[in-house]
Amino acid sequence: MQVFPATIGSSVSGLVIGEQYDFDVPSDSNGSNNVAGVDAARRLVWLRGFNSLDTVSTDCVDNSKRYAGVALLNWFMKNKTCFDSLYAGKAVDNRALQGGGGYFPDSFVTQMHVPNMIANTEVEDQAMMMTYKDGPSGWTLPANDTLTIITAMATVMTSANPPLQGATTGSGGGLDSLKKAIDKAKNFMRRLGFCASCCQGKTGNVNMTGIVDLSDLSALVSYLTGGGYVLPCQPAANVNAAGIVDLSDLSALVSYLTGGGYVLPNCG
Repeated sequence: MQVFPATIGSSVSGLVIGEQYDFDVPSDSNGSNNVAGVDAARRLVWLRGFNSLDTVSTDCVDNSKRYAGVALLNWFMKNKTCFDSLYAGKAVDNRALQGGGGYFPDSFVTQMHVPNMIANTEVEDQAMMMTYKDGPSGWTLPANDTLTIITAMATVMTSANPPLQGATTGSGGGLDSLKKAIDKAKNFMRRLGFCASCCQGKTGNVNMTGIVDLSDLSALVSYLTGGGYVLPCQPAANVNAAGIVDLSDLSALVSYLTGGGYVLPNCG
């Protein structure tokens, strides 16, 4: 998906940019009832089919092993530097978004404004929602620039593929297969080589001066408290590599700088 100003020479402010995916993974109790989950490290939101009696006696395939997911691979501007920071990824009950045969735009915006990765724990008719860009006052697309967003969609019908190392078997094998498909897509994008991550080595170099020190802490505080600091590289400021820059990154950086034992993770 590409987003650019209608008037190329003018910026556009107050934007909330995202997408909704409604797969309706097959279920035996209701054609739309799904179980949901998220994987923050992969920027992945997924839905799973549901068996009301957890049996395959009347189904051609065990619905609890059917998965569908969407993940952010990366986004970049004209400078071609890749980022994979995601404002929000969630599974949303469709009842909160629609009524009378249509969707409510204000309900979409309300859901999109809520940050972080969130999984609806109900067994309901659900949709996957990704918010790529947002903020307290929305996001500003600069003049003469273009935002390019690349995502991957994947489906798995059975858990025939082996589970990931250290993961569980059973229906978890189906989720492992879905994650492997997303990882394959991400590796494919990396091999294309059209952009490179600005975060090199370890996270924590918030101001990108080449060393992690107290100036990085000051920069992160300014950013998080609305002091006006603009992050030159969001993946580097995502100290704990959890997918979003928030107060948990500040705590991690304080622990690292004060000898609290925090180990900076590798850049994604």
